[in-house]
Amino acid sequence: MVPECSHMPPPAPEQGYLAIHDNTNMSFGVLVQIGVCGTDNRYMLKVLQRDLQGLRGVRVVASDTTDRKLEAMLAAGVRGLRINVLFGGGIGFATMETLAPRIKDFGGHMQFLMGVKTLLDLMLRRTKPALTRFVDRMGHTPVDSGLTSPGFAALPEQVIGRGYLVKLSVACRISEQGGSLSLSEHTGTSQEWSVATSNPG
Repeated sequence: MVPECSHMPPPAPEQGYLAIHDNTNMSFGVLVQIGVCGTDNRYMLKVLQRDLQGLRGVRVVASDTTDRKLEAMLAAGVRGLRINVLFGGGIGFATMETLAPRIKDFGGHMQFLMGVKTLLDLMLRRTKPALTRFVDRMGHTPVDSGLTSPGFAALPEQVIGRGYLVKLSVACRISEQGGSLSLSEHTGTSQEWSVATSNPG
């Protein structure tokens, strides 16, 4: 366990995750390295090896990872790297700038676990060459701020102007109310996202 990680997720064993796939008739899934494990990706890689047909992975690696290891990562089913500047235990923007041009050659992408408050820092950094970039959990935009939040306004700009992709979020990730956030509130925020990214003016 990484001591600097501030978030401790509940246990999610392999068989439990795959059971969800079976129960919902999902054929494919993505495993994402969590901050509490830092750059120790061994468990995720073992799971990928056992089900390479149906799973892919997003990994956390150090900036000095060799090209040989990045190639092996690709062969193992990993398709992206995670930049975690929200909960600790991950790698930050400086590592992003080192790794981006290297994983571009392997067809990799980057996933950003961050809050919208750190978006301006990301906007100042231009990753060259360009590669596919995902912002996780709608940038952890607080649902009670909505479109009035400066970060919320900046993130659609990244989607429209710079080609970022944004993963939608469950209610417990964007509200202080956690799971008690109403469906209408959560749906409304998602709809605001749709309007904001489809109307750049």
